[in-house]
Amino acid sequence: MKEFMCPECGTQIITNHSRKKFCCRKCQKNYNARKNNRINNNCGVCNKSLLNKRYAKRFCSNECNLKARNLRREQRAYLKKKYLIEMLGFKCHRCNYNKCIRALQFHHKDPSKKKFVIGENLIYMSLAKLKKEASKCEVLCSNCHFEEHDNWKKFY
Repeated sequence: MKEFMCPECGTQIITNHSRKKFCCRKCQKNYNARKNNRINNNCGVCNKSLLNKRYAKRFCSNECNLKARNLRREQRAYLKKKYLIEMLGFKCHRCNYNKCIRALQFHHKDPSKKKFVIGENLIYMSLAKLKKEASKCEVLCSNCHFEEHDNWKKFY
């Protein structure tokens, strides 16, 4: 019989296995993760521990995986919109507003040539298709865009 202490938690172990170094798998995972510093021990979204999850690599659950995926999609859509707006001048063509990208919108100069709404397809369309459609548009802030499409003008 061999007696030793677990290097992770300090528990005293008596065993007849000559290669056993840890009291349990959890201690072995903790020790190897810290030693190699290559495994992240926490979920990327909710920061819960992944040590008890047998197959988890980055997320503790499917729900956290979906949240992270949706966040990445939103980030890609934001970057595409930023690129397209910079391509068209990065300001409202009527009032020169340029403080917030989310307040800037694409307005088709000729609605008959419109194939799709750019803002709704930022996630799904390729940048080449978005560029082609954006070339038919001008950038307007949300106030100017509402004024452009206001059907109540005739009543004022």
